[in-house]
Amino acid sequence: MIAEEFKRDTEYCTFCPKMCRFVCPTAIAEARETVTPTGRQTLLYLIQRGSAALDTEALSVLQSCTGCGLCTEYCDHGIQVYPVMESARAGAVEQGVETPEGRRVLENYQHYGNPYGNLMPQYTNRVGARLLQRAQVFYVPDATSLARNPATLDATLSVLEHLGADNVAFWPGPLLDSGYTLLAMGYEDAFRDHAKSFAEIAAGADKLIFASPHDAKTVIERYPEFLVRIKAEILTETRWLASVI
Repeated sequence: MIAEEFKRDTEYCTFCPKMCRFVCPTAIAEARETVTPTGRQTLLYLIQRGSAALDTEALSVLQSCTGCGLCTEYCDHGIQVYPVMESARAGAVEQGVETPEGRRVLENYQHYGNPYGNLMPQYTNRVGARLLQRAQVFYVPDATSLARNPATLDATLSVLEHLGADNVAFWPGPLLDSGYTLLAMGYEDAFRDHAKSFAEIAAGADKLIFASPHDAKTVIERYPEFLVRIKAEILTETRWLASVI
């Protein structure tokens, strides 16, 4: 169900009524014990012992962890809950267990290259001539911002124009993020395929400037775990701006 190295932590968390439950954003938002770090670990412990079923409802609880790391920060023992959840989600998907949310994310990635749907029309309309298939420096947008507040892209264009950064091209797509959401939902094989395709688009580029720090971190830290490497220098938008201002 989960990687062997996480089993001790899962059992330990089950019997540890500590502060993590009071800082978990999901537990605060939903106000129920089930989605606290302790609650998730207890559920996983019961599943491993055969006392609870690994079904859609259980997977939904395991997927409620955002990976923010606050539970670890407040844990007296430094236990990292999120890697356990990630491993468990992948194990569930391997066994054919999915949630409707996970399936929707997977299908959106398969059809549109991001977790939200068809974002390319509004993306290309806003970016215009800066959208290139090949370039030395690419600006990679944040799919979440495109889906929820596409006007942020206009602000980025304005900044680039004021800086005179004519050498910065916009990422051609159709993959509009690092694919991390696939990994977070347990779809490791789909994440590996997405990473490989993303790396192919990036081939030949010297720099990738990411609007999302999380995407940048995923490319730097998680891609190599799946034997995918990008030769280009990886920068967050703020770090790149600091270097040119």
